[in-house]
Amino acid sequence: MVALPPAAHVLKVQLKWTVGVDVSCFNVLHFNYAGSAPNNTDCNNIATAVDAGVAAGLTLSQHPTTILTEVLVTDLTSPTSGFGTHVGTRAGTAGGGPLPANTAVLVNYAIQRRYRGGKPRSYFPMGTDTDLQDAQTWTSAAQTNFYNHFQASLAAWFAITWPGGNITGLVSLSYVESHTWSQNNPPNGPWKSHPVYRATPIADPITASSVNKSVGTQRRRVRGKRT
Repeated sequence: MVALPPAAHVLKVQLKWTVGVDVSCFNVLHFNYAGSAPNNTDCNNIATAVDAGVAAGLTLSQHPTTILTEVLVTDLTSPTSGFGTHVGTRAGTAGGGPLPANTAVLVNYAIQRRYRGGKPRSYFPMGTDTDLQDAQTWTSAAQTNFYNHFQASLAAWFAITWPGGNITGLVSLSYVESHTWSQNNPPNGPWKSHPVYRATPIADPITASSVNKSVGTQRRRVRGKRT
């Protein structure tokens, strides 16, 4: 595995979920911070505050079979920067029946930088059967609720502080600058693409977010891994 370059003043926040019987679901978010770097104790407290932020928003649109089980916080400034966790069982509180485990709410993010390829987004395990307009579409009311609940979590996360430091915003972190190709067993072997990593990652501020009306999907979640 390639060691990724450090990203100064960026916190990586990983939300680990159980969705039905699948214990391997997760979302990764990146936040800029200002001031002093958080130590391990600070990162533990940040992880606990992130969990509380989930309760203030995302949980309200999740079925009880979707459970936040762990929050991991890593300061990406250097390989020895702070790291912390929060472990718990925060289940969703939304009414209605469960949806297939691969169903997700797609949140699209806007950034100022333009480039070819996929744009930043998150696939959150949210929604129940009462949120569906049809098999492919959320109702307008559900779309509004998803957006409001995500914004409530964001507001709670943006308010997180620690001694001498604070979160300043959500960012999209770009590590890959381009791709190069190499051939196995030349001259007739297959070609394979390899990423070329930036010496310093780009942290693009998220300037806006929106909830996609189409039902999102994460196919891996339907496998139902147990560990």
